[in-house]
Amino acid sequence: MDYEKMKKEELFAVLQERKIEANQKVKKEELISLLKKSDEKEKKAAKKKEKPVKTEEERAPKKKKRKKAKKEEPSSMVQEKSARSEAIERSKRRRRSGRKAIKTKSDFLRIDGDDKFQRNLTREEQDSIDLMASYDIKMRKVLRGKVYSVKKRTYAGEPMPLAVISYGTQEVLIPGNHFLDDWDKITAEERNKFLNKRIGEETEFLVLGYNDDGGERYWLGSRTEAMKKIRENWWFKKNPDGTDKISVGARVEGRVNAVVREFAFIEVFGVECKVPLRELSHSYVTDAQTLFNTGDRVAVVVTKAVRNEKDRTVIATFSIRAASENPQAKFADRAEKGEWCKGTVVNVRPSDKTVQFFVNVENRGVVLCRNVTEKIPKIGDEVVLRIEDKDPETYAVWGEIKHIETRVR
Repeated sequence: MDYEKMKKEELFAVLQERKIEANQKVKKEELISLLKKSDEKEKKAAKKKEKPVKTEEERAPKKKKRKKAKKEEPSSMVQEKSARSEAIERSKRRRRSGRKAIKTKSDFLRIDGDDKFQRNLTREEQDSIDLMASYDIKMRKVLRGKVYSVKKRTYAGEPMPLAVISYGTQEVLIPGNHFLDDWDKITAEERNKFLNKRIGEETEFLVLGYNDDGGERYWLGSRTEAMKKIRENWWFKKNPDGTDKISVGARVEGRVNAVVREFAFIEVFGVECKVPLRELSHSYVTDAQTLFNTGDRVAVVVTKAVRNEKDRTVIATFSIRAASENPQAKFADRAEKGEWCKGTVVNVRPSDKTVQFFVNVENRGVVLCRNVTEKIPKIGDEVVLRIEDKDPETYAVWGEIKHIETRVR
C-alpha cells in the first residue's frame, strides 16, 4: 500500500483495522512509520510460517545412523568417553555441593564486626584460635573480656596483683603494670584498691604469651597495649576529608570502668578520664555510685583533647552532663512565682546566715529552699513548698518550705 498518497483519516482507519492505537494529534509522518513497522512484523511472521517442519520419518534415519556409528566404535574409545563423562559429573557434583555449603548461615558468625569461622570447632577451640590471633605479631587482634577477680603472683621477679579476665572458656591474666599506664605513680595500697574496683569491668586486651611453667597454665595479656592500638585507630588517624575522627565537641559512646564516691572512670576508645560529680548529671549528686555501675555504657561529649604525637598519648576530658538535655531548664521555664509544689529533700547545706535545703520536685527539677517551719527537715523528708523566685539564665529556682508531710525515721 502507498501510504504517502493516503489521507490522514484513511491512515487512522487502517490503524484501527490492525488494532493499533494512535493519538489524533499525531502527525501524518508518524502514522506512516507505525504502519510500516506493522508491515515488517507481518512479513517476519509469514517467513516463519513458510519454513518446512520435518516429520518423524525424516528424522528417523539420522537417529539410526548415529546408533550404528556408536556400535562401530572400538571398545577402548567407548570406555574412554564413559570415564570422561563420569569425571565431569563428579566435578559438577562437587561444585554444586560447594555452592550449597557457602550459602548456609551456620558457617560464619558475626560478633562485634568480626567474622569467625565456626565449622566443626568447639567453643574452646574457637577461643584458643582468637587468643592465638591476638598473640600473632602480624594480626595483633584486640579482644574483649570481663574482669572477674584479682590474684597475686610473682611477675618479673616481684609480687604483683594480676587482673583475671574471662574470655569464653579461657582465662587471661593481666599484670598491674600492663593494666594501667601510671602504675608506678601509685602506692601499693592504691594499686590493690584500683584493681578491686575494676572487677566487673569489660576491657580490651592483647595477648603477650602463654605460661606453662609450674603446672599452672594461663594466657598473659596487656590492657595498655590494646588501649594504645585503639587510640592509634581512633584518635590519631584522620577522616578522608582531613579532620580528626574524634574532636572537641564530638558526642561519642563511653564505658564506665570504675565508680567511686567523688567521680567515675570513663573510657572512650582507648582514652580514660576521671569525670567529676558536676559533669555526671544535671541534678545535684553527692555520690557517683548511685548513678552508674561498672560496665555501663554512656553518652559523653569530648570537652578537651590534647594529642601527644611523640608518645602517642591523649589527655582528654569528658562530660556526661553535656551529652543530654538539662531537665532543670524546662522546670525553670515552667515554674511560676507563688506556685505550690510537693517534693523530697535530697541535700542540706549550711550557709553563713541560714541552712539551704535542696528539694527535688517530683523528678522534674530542684528548688533551693529556706525553711520557715518550726521543725528542721532532714534528707528524705517529703515537704510542701512555695516557689518565690527564679533565674531564667542559670535555671535556678528558689522557694520556701511551708510544711513537712512525712519524716524519715
